[in-house]
Order: sequence, then structure tokens, then C-alpha cells
Amino acid sequence: FRREYISKNRSKLLVKYHIVCGNYRKNLLIGNIDTNTEQIVLNIAELSGFNIKVIESDKEHIQMRSSCGPKVSPLQIKRQLKQISTTAIEKRQGAILQHIFWKENICWADGYFIATVQNVSLETIKKYIENQE
Repeated sequence: FRREYISKNRSKLLVKYHIVCGNYRKNLLIGNIDTNTEQIVLNIAELSGFNIKVIESDKEHIQMRSSCGPKVSPLQIKRQLKQISTTAIEKRQGAILQHIFWKENICWADGYFIATVQNVSLETIKKYIENQE
């Protein structure tokens, strides 16, 4: 557990979030698209100053447990993930997905779920995912 803390000049901290993003209209995350999307999200995290400890996806959403420093907000994480991954997915899978919904260039639904890891149960996350359309 101690290894998870981020050490700075005069402080130690641990900020963890559970983030769920649903995809837009269709069951997007299938086959190679699922694997590519997870890799894209991990690359975004590496370049953007936050870590993803666990990442899972199914055909309708992607969820992750991330950690970051105090200068990175969960909203920034969500925004970067959605914006950058949409462009990257389109570049990698555009030919496959073009007939589904690339006229609008939208990959992710507007909604999202973010909670601190310590304050959310797995049941709460499942309820959120089940109630998405």
C-alpha cells in the first residue's frame, strides 16, 4: 500500500478515482476496437500526468481506476480521455466504424461517472452502468 503514494518534495499523497465512460449510441467496444481503445487510454494517461491502475471495458463502456496528483482534476482526466481517444480511435478504426457514426465524429456519450475509490461500492458502479442507455 505504501508504494501507491506519490512522493513530492515535502509531501506524500494518494488520490484515486473510479471513472466510467459510456460509448455513444452503439456497442462500440468489441474485438480489436476494445483492445485498441484500452491501449489508447493507457497511452493518454502516460502522456497526461495521471496513472491508470486498472482498466476494463465491455461493448458499452470503459471503466478505470486512476490515480493522480492534486493538480490534475478528475474532470480533466475524463475530458482528455474522451477527446484524445475519439480522434485516435477514428484514425485506427475509421474504415470499420465509418458506417456507424463517424459523420458526427462522436465516440463517447456525454455522461460519465466519477467517484473516489474509497467512497464507492462495486454495486454503485454496476447500477450506474446498468442505467445507461
